[in-house]
Amino acid sequence: MAEINAYLTFHGNCLEAMTFYQACFGGEFDSMTYENSPMKVPVGKESKIMHSRLQSEALELMAADDLTAPASSPGNMVSLNVNCRSEEEIKRLFKGISQGGKVTLPLQDTFWGAKFGMVTDRFGIKWMFNYGK
Repeated sequence: MAEINAYLTFHGNCLEAMTFYQACFGGEFDSMTYENSPMKVPVGKESKIMHSRLQSEALELMAADDLTAPASSPGNMVSLNVNCRSEEEIKRLFKGISQGGKVTLPLQDTFWGAKFGMVTDRFGIKWMFNYGK
């Protein structure tokens, strides 16, 4: 069965926020910047966080900096990340949540070796689906 985790979005201060959360909760922190990706990134934003994870015994929190415009605003800075266990599962769950919603990134293979897609459901909740092959 898939796992669901919170995914936070920040406006350039993801590293600061996640470092703060690590100081509060402890755990292991790792991150990847946009400069390590094949994505086109605005000049001066290469060092911003593309993906990060803080994991401890009781917590798994993921986050990134949003480089898109218009940017996220307080209140819509949280997505639910679904880590799927098979290709069948990611396709089934993605199709189900997409009904009546808006696919913002179709399921696709990624440079980090996973199948990934994003949807805003019909209730306005943002979902990210990931299957690490």
